This record gives sequence, C-alpha cells and structure tokens, in this order.
Amino acid sequence: MPKFLFSIVVIAVIFITACSTAEVTPQFASAKDIPRISAQDAKAQYDLGAVMVDARVKETFTLDHIKNAINIPYSSNSEEIKNLTADLDKGKKYIFYCSCSAEQTSSAAAYKLNHAGFANVSVLAGGTSAWSNAGYPMEYVNKQ
Repeated sequence: MPKFLFSIVVIAVIFITACSTAEVTPQFASAKDIPRISAQDAKAQYDLGAVMVDARVKETFTLDHIKNAINIPYSSNSEEIKNLTADLDKGKKYIFYCSCSAEQTSSAAAYKLNHAGFANVSVLAGGTSAWSNAGYPMEYVNKQ
C-alpha cells in the first residue's frame, strides 16, 4: 500500500509540474519531505533522461560518482546554487544522492534546489551504495 500511495503522489507531482506555466513555488516544507525513490526507480528515470545530482563535496565527487552525474554540493549557498544551476532546465527531473544511507545530505541539497525553483526533485534512497550494489553505472578515478 505505501508503494502504491507513493506512486500516486509521484504521478500527481509530475502532472502538476508538467501542466504548470506559473512560477514554481517550493512544495516541500522541509528536507524530510523530499520524496525518496529506490535505485531501481531512479535507474528507470535516469534511462529516460533524469539528471543525477551528487550532493557531496567536490573532492568526493571527483573520486567516484554515478555516470554522467552533475555535482551540486549540499554546502552550496544560494549564490553558488544560482551559479551552478544557471544552465539547468528547471522542467527536468533531478535525482539527488550522497553516500549517506539516511539521505541527509542529498535531501538538504534537493530542498535547496526546490526552493530555487526546481519542482521535480527526489532523493535516491540508500545513496551511492544502493546504486552501485545494483550494478548501475558509476565513474571511478584510477579504478582498474
């Protein structure tokens, strides 16, 4: 039942954001309210063009990250977020992740972007571990 309810909420959010022509208003009251999605659901959305966003600091991002992910560190202030997102399409789907299984870092970053006008944000449940354990594409530095 919870998965069904979650699916209904996700579909409603997608429908509302796709049909909206007005300025985007943040819909999440706190970082805890950002929807979590499984690695399997994230991979399906990734395959359809969703943007994977690594919320870890740049130094960690450069060591390993989900293939083709962008880096928007959770510690970014509003001016840095504005600069990092200037060329991004606010209508796309953005899936945030970090290495914390509790998703605290990624949900904080997703919350900041939601308040910067990005309506379609979610968090990868289980972070990089869930993604890599599922065998999904990663990029590593100096890994043979």
